[in-house]
Amino acid sequence: MTMERWLRIELRHLFALEAVAEEGSFSGAGDRLGYVQSAVSHQIAALEAIVGARLLERTRGAKPVSLTPEGLVLYTHAKTVLARVRAAEADLADVGMMRPLHVGSFQAVSSRIVARVLQRLDGVRVSIVEQTTEVGLLEQLVEGKLDVVFAEGPLPAGAFECVALFTDPYVVLAPAGSELAASGGAVGLRELAALPLVGHSDDRPRLDRHLRARGLAADYVVRSDVNSTIQALVRNGLGHAVVPRFSVDEADDGIAVLPLDPPDAVEPRQLLLVWNGDRTGELPIAAFVDATVAVCAELNLVATAA
Repeated sequence: MTMERWLRIELRHLFALEAVAEEGSFSGAGDRLGYVQSAVSHQIAALEAIVGARLLERTRGAKPVSLTPEGLVLYTHAKTVLARVRAAEADLADVGMMRPLHVGSFQAVSSRIVARVLQRLDGVRVSIVEQTTEVGLLEQLVEGKLDVVFAEGPLPAGAFECVALFTDPYVVLAPAGSELAASGGAVGLRELAALPLVGHSDDRPRLDRHLRARGLAADYVVRSDVNSTIQALVRNGLGHAVVPRFSVDEADDGIAVLPLDPPDAVEPRQLLLVWNGDRTGELPIAAFVDATVAVCAELNLVATAA
């Protein structure tokens, strides 16, 4: 394809391709973009005519629309282009504005790390966008809604810059009066699979992946992503739980904290601080990063080599 034809590609074509690929339908893409379905279809047809290739597999019924091999190649490049567009939009919105640094965080990270970080920042205004889990924070970073986020590694492909903060092993929570707590020993995955468990939501399938790899399945009696709720459920004898150690309130004498056997039977999570490398605006990200690293060092939180 000659450069003359490439110059006919417009951003709206790429936004339409992205939306259809991620929503799985033309109607869903229309809802996302604020267009009628026919307008999305027209933009995709125009893009296919320009590139000279079919980009989408049209389907009938409830089966989602999917990318062709050519569509996947263009979609991958489109994501990079559109990420830069969103970064430019966010940077332009910041020009001449003294807005706060928007930080994406979640649960224990906010209370145990961010609260200490803010004490170290002089003259930096911060707005904390707090979620129950880290799920979705990276997407908000790419869209320019957040400036820096706490996330779990590894990172997906993208214009991300990051610093590794610490490695967080998984541990077992048991009711303080239970037989498991009385044993005080490490707990293997096969033993865990035989116990009633308080599990995380389907958005956080780490334990399930490790169990499936060994031909095991969890017996979940209830699920929650809220740290305090999980501990309360364990404390009241509803089940046991496998959670990151940093999320545990170890002052709770109603629970016992036991190691896994082996300690990495569930892969430890790597906590990162991430920002968008495509952003060029003057934001105090470096000051926030330096303060966060210092606080983690004070708390003896250490990142291990990958």
